[in-house]
Amino acid sequence: MYRQPEPFLEAVKAGRLVLPFCDDCSQYHWYPMPRCPHCSSDQIAWRDVKDVARLFTWTVVRHAFAPELADKVPFVLALVEPTEAPGVRLVTNIYDCDPSDLHIGALLRADFRCPVWSDTPYPVFCIDQTEMHPRDIPLESSIKEQQ
Repeated sequence: MYRQPEPFLEAVKAGRLVLPFCDDCSQYHWYPMPRCPHCSSDQIAWRDVKDVARLFTWTVVRHAFAPELADKVPFVLALVEPTEAPGVRLVTNIYDCDPSDLHIGALLRADFRCPVWSDTPYPVFCIDQTEMHPRDIPLESSIKEQQ
């Protein structure tokens, strides 16, 4: 049965991330649609996923492409892949970081607040502070690990 994105929005209000999941082929997908894009089944359910994702790609928006964004630039617009839903990519904002600290594959944590483009809460992401970028690991540690 086709499900509109209301379950997604309701979960976001509760601080949870849910995605459509096919009960027949056990695959997550995004955007919600009446049939699974992997196997065409209509057995779609909403399932909770952890609030952890990896950065797939990003850009820093420096030019307001709409008048209502003029006071919000610059901001980071990104595609992230939830770690429990390989292949699913969500368009989102990255907050609370210097864009020069971003790298493909960076571990991110969801926060549920209004993104740049909306007044409705949505999962936005921040760098998971527990992850160290390889350039932040002291050289001595890298050498010891290789021995």
